[in-house]
Parts: sequence; structure tokens; C-alpha cells
Amino acid sequence: LERGNPLAQDALQKCLKAGEGEFLCKIVEHLHMGVKVMRDLKREEQFLADNTLDSHRDVTVYLSALHQSREQKIASLSSVLRLIQLFCEGHHLGLQEWGNEQPSSGNSVNMVGEILKFLHEVLLTGVSQSTAALAIQLFATLTEFCQGPCPRSQSTLMEMSPNACHEVNV
Repeated sequence: LERGNPLAQDALQKCLKAGEGEFLCKIVEHLHMGVKVMRDLKREEQFLADNTLDSHRDVTVYLSALHQSREQKIASLSSVLRLIQLFCEGHHLGLQEWGNEQPSSGNSVNMVGEILKFLHEVLLTGVSQSTAALAIQLFATLTEFCQGPCPRSQSTLMEMSPNACHEVNV
């Protein structure tokens, strides 16, 4: 899929359509788990900032474990987002539109909207050294959904609240 391979993308689209929304529902579950992780980690960091533990060593050990866990989860989310980005690589309109809606599925998923919501959560928790790469990957994935152009993806980015312009200006 790297650099857009229309034959591979057409075959992928055919496979994905056969399972309709199942694959994207799993991706959305992964993104929602990511939102929970970001919120939990932010809450734990705030707790540590507001309270003192028994020793400086306890804080250091706890923070180290917390950041290691965060890094692993962020790496996993970035990989999933990169895969979704590759689906649309080279302006593959069929996969771009399929990512917005799966008409024959009972559980249609708007991936552009879900990714934009996740970007919003990442930015709300604050961009740090560990989340900067994730934010960049989120923007790259959204960009690939819109290029070509794909009017449906572009409309989704502008019509959602908060919209993409708000997120870029954060």
C-alpha cells in the first residue's frame, strides 16, 4: 500500500466491503480505547501533580511506569492510524469514501469523524513529547482521507464540531 498501489487497494476495498463495517468498528473501538487511555493518563499525571507520595523514589518509579505504558499504547495507535492512512494513499477515492460510510452495513462508521474526535482528545490532553508524533499521524491520516480531492471527507472535517480548522489552530 505504500505510495499507493491501485491494484492492492482495489483488492483491499473488495475484501473490506465483503465484511462491511466490522473492520472499521474494530478500529473505532481501538480509537475509543485510545481516548480512554489519554484521559486516564492525564488524570493520573494531574493526581501526581496535586499530591505527594511517600518518597521521591516512589514518584519516579510510578512516573516511569506510567510513561512506558503510555508510549506503548501510543505506538499501537500510531500504527493503526498509519495503516488507515495507507488505505487512502495515492488518492484512492473508493477507499476514501468507504472510510466515510459503508452504505450496506448496519453499523456504518465515519472514520474521518472518529479520527477528528480522537485528534480533539489528544489535543485536549496537551501535546507533549510523547503525543506529538501521534498528533502528527492523526493529521497525516486525515490529510490522506481528503486529498484527491474527496469532497465527502472535506465536508466532514468542516461540518463536525469542533471542526478541523479549530483543531489546527489549537
